Amino acid sequence: MSAKAQETLISFLSTGICNASQTFSGLEDAEWRALEATARQNNVFPLLSHAVESLGIQLPPRAEESMAQMRSDCFSKAMGHIAAAVRLCRNFHTHGIDVICVKGTARAFEVYGKWDARFTHDIDLLVRSRDYRGAAKVLTKIGYDAPISESDVWWHDFLGESPYLPVDTTGPTVDLHHKLHQPGTPALTHLDPLHERRVTRQLGNFSLPMLDKRDAMMLTANSFGKAIRARQPWLSYAHEIAFARANDPEMTDDVLDEHAAQSGMSRLWEHAKKAGDAVFGEDASKAKRERALIDLARINFLPEPVPMYRSKLLWRWSEGSIIRPFTFLRELGWVTLADIQHDLFASRRWKT
Repeated sequence: MSAKAQETLISFLSTGICNASQTFSGLEDAEWRALEATARQNNVFPLLSHAVESLGIQLPPRAEESMAQMRSDCFSKAMGHIAAAVRLCRNFHTHGIDVICVKGTARAFEVYGKWDARFTHDIDLLVRSRDYRGAAKVLTKIGYDAPISESDVWWHDFLGESPYLPVDTTGPTVDLHHKLHQPGTPALTHLDPLHERRVTRQLGNFSLPMLDKRDAMMLTANSFGKAIRARQPWLSYAHEIAFARANDPEMTDDVLDEHAAQSGMSRLWEHAKKAGDAVFGEDASKAKRERALIDLARINFLPEPVPMYRSKLLWRWSEGSIIRPFTFLRELGWVTLADIQHDLFASRRWKT
């Protein structure tokens, strides 16, 4: 990932977030190839295509063909996912199960107003803990296969989720959740209020139960944190947060900061917010942007973690002042337990 391609990508993706001037009137074929590769590597190629189109950037013929094919594929996949999500939610409601469609295609449309703004690979559905086993039975009854054993404590109880695969292999995978918190990254842990705050949104011709926008932003911050912790690309999450803050009048910093504090996610939220500002913000200093871009490049060039990398992040995100060390140690203990249990259950599955 070249520095020039990275800077060009950031410049284009800032469209709709800040008013920074764009200096490119056109791109040569070699420049486009590097830019497309960088965008794909960071999971933002659909967003790049929309930015290029809105800016009227002149592209080589190969680029036009590549973008048209990608957006067609993205749109087709999104339509399949959203239709499947609607059917699944209706099935759950028929069985008296409260469900919320989180992340994915629906969330991308809510933020960007386009069906081809993001590639998604599965459908994430959140149910109450008391309904989790019943929801799993509904999925298997309507044609989904459960690759995880019903007795697998690691998945169902510790992680609080499990994948379900369509029997015909043509539809999307369903990730069924009754928890959103995985050890090592702050998350929304009190989920009953999420169900109380859920809203039914009209997304084009589709209607789906979704998270309150404030909760959705916290979940995106959680995804950002998990990506940072796993040294995976985080640019798409930072862009979503920055774009929503810039374009949704309801999502003011005061509202979101207060909700983050109430959710026990203030420090992680601040990290995610500052990352978006550093990369896409109009007022970001050159030094802040350079540091953010270096951090972004490290994910691609330096996959090996620095010493105590995850522990340092965990300390940075731990809440509290006087109780902060105890919060940190408690979560560190959960991380250690998670690693032990993961290895233990993986070993048992391998032996069987």
